[in-house]
Amino acid sequence: MQQQFNELSAAHDRLKDKLGTMSENPDDLYQVLQKNKQLTDKNKVLSIRLEELEKESDSLFKTRMIKWFLAGFGVILFGWILGQTVSGKTVDETRCWVNFRDAVMRDKIRGVPRSHEHCFFS
Repeated sequence: MQQQFNELSAAHDRLKDKLGTMSENPDDLYQVLQKNKQLTDKNKVLSIRLEELEKESDSLFKTRMIKWFLAGFGVILFGWILGQTVSGKTVDETRCWVNFRDAVMRDKIRGVPRSHEHCFFS
């Protein structure tokens, strides 16, 4: 029983010392509590702002992706149109070239030398 009393007395003395230390500097404790409140409020505001920025980032990513897709499609379309205009071949010329190619292949298979000059245009 005496031992328990001694332990409790020692714990009581330690708590009394802590209370004395805290009551010696009440302004410091008040400042720490005020600073803690300010930082907690600032943390809440920054958390809300972070959520807004994450949503905004997702929409910007989708917008950028659509722009790149349209730019790629535009390049392909421009190249196709340019290829159609620069080639200068008409449909008849293209058919003649295909017929010429097929005739040459047939002649090679048969082993018959033939002139296909009628398909060359100047």
